[in-house]
Amino acid sequence: MANFIQHLLEQGDITSPLQTETFENSESSATGLGVFINKKETDVLYWHNGATGGFNSCIIYEPISKSGIVVLTNRSLGAKLDNKIDHLAFKIFRCLQTKNK
Repeated sequence: MANFIQHLLEQGDITSPLQTETFENSESSATGLGVFINKKETDVLYWHNGATGGFNSCIIYEPISKSGIVVLTNRSLGAKLDNKIDHLAFKIFRCLQTKNK
């Protein structure tokens, strides 16, 4: 997963179709081709999550600062855990962004 994010951050032209909005959910949220897009005042984050067979994951990346994060867990509690993994991933990502500024 980390290699995947590194590839996304290094291959800007290849990833531009992923990052193109195909559906706008709200002013701050959209969907691309296989990624969700969170738009804030100063940045745009691309992310995706998933769960299968007792495992949950969430990846987040931000092309301008060339930063990304992967959160993986071997726990699956259905919908109870899905939102918590995403929330944790965004908290860690924001913390890392703050430290790198």
